[in-house]
Amino acid sequence: MRNVLVLICILSASFATASLAQVDPPATTYCWLQATGDPAGTQLTLEVGINDTLDPEVSGFDIYRSINGTCAEAVRITDEPLPRGLVGVHEFYLVDEGAASSATEYIYRVEVVDQDRNFLDGWLEFDYFEGIAFATFGGTPLLGVGTIEDGLTFARDFIPCEPTCFNHIFIEPGNPLIEPYVDTGITVAIYGTTWCNFEGCFANVSFVAQAACEPVPTRTESWSSLKAKFD
Repeated sequence: MRNVLVLICILSASFATASLAQVDPPATTYCWLQATGDPAGTQLTLEVGINDTLDPEVSGFDIYRSINGTCAEAVRITDEPLPRGLVGVHEFYLVDEGAASSATEYIYRVEVVDQDRNFLDGWLEFDYFEGIAFATFGGTPLLGVGTIEDGLTFARDFIPCEPTCFNHIFIEPGNPLIEPYVDTGITVAIYGTTWCNFEGCFANVSFVAQAACEPVPTRTESWSSLKAKFD
């Protein structure tokens, strides 16, 4: 049902257009997420980070994981908060007790925290279920959707670490569902009233093709170019 809903949303979004004009990231705290699967669909490489132009209150971030549970049930899997700034690769295996299953749902939540590991005001969400991968920010927008089994990186996005409307969204070629819309000016970012929050996941889902605040330009840019802005 979720797969059908997401496909419907992707198709609905194809009727909305947006400018591909160049937009420089504002001087604000930014998070980024890269998730790549192997061809066998059993391993997830999750790369996350936050840029270093942060409020002094921000210490770094923690990663939480939930297996066949809700966002609120996710368990912290980082021994210590990961430091602020660009961070290396973190690998997680999509295998539960030695047997991979497409019916197993994996949720990874990334929270920006202070020095006492208290949650601040932004988080990233990665969800893998029945061969489909999702990425969200703040529980509201759907950033990308794709299949891990293709061995492709499904989403590469820099996003502001605050639960508000996006100033812009970056989507890079490679996603088999998004690829047909790359460089066409068609909006492929989908917004909803709720996608996943601390009350639970997939509650009150209602997607629309445009954000509440406009304009929301969508463009493609190389991953190396994006990262260079925050090195």
